[in-house]
Order: sequence, then structure tokens, then C-alpha cells
Amino acid sequence: MKILNRLPAAVLAILMLVTLAGCGGGAAAPSGETGSGAPVRIATKPMTEQYILGEMLGLLIEQAGYDVEITKGVGGGTSNIQPAME
Repeated sequence: MKILNRLPAAVLAILMLVTLAGCGGGAAAPSGETGSGAPVRIATKPMTEQYILGEMLGLLIEQAGYDVEITKGVGGGTSNIQPAME
């Protein structure tokens, strides 16, 4: 039963990873730099799986040349994080 409760969060995290992976691979800016200078912000829920996925996502984004800020353990559930995603 607990697995079914965590399934939507896991599916959302996987979709975010796939979406960001699909956004990569484009041509770099003429100066050879990537990113706009503003960091990519990642927020995770207070669960071990979310901490791990947040760190994995952060590493992928850093490899693409962007700065990353990770906020761990954001409470309030999905309703607290969803507005930032939109």
C-alpha cells in the first residue's frame, strides 16, 4: 500500500529526468558557455528517495554546465512544490 502512495512522486521524478535529458544536447552559445548565470533550483520532499533523486538530477544539470541549488526536505507535500513547477 505504501508503494502505491509513493508511485506518483517516483513517476514525476522520472518524467522530470527524462524531460531535462531531452532538453540537453543542443548547440552551445557562440562563446562556448552554457547557462544564463542564474542557478537551476531543485527542491526535494523530506523522503530518502527524493533526496537521492534530487542529488542525481543536480549532478546531471551540473554536467551540462549549469549551477545548481538544492533545497532538501521541503514540507507541505506536492501542493507546496507544484506552483514552482508550473
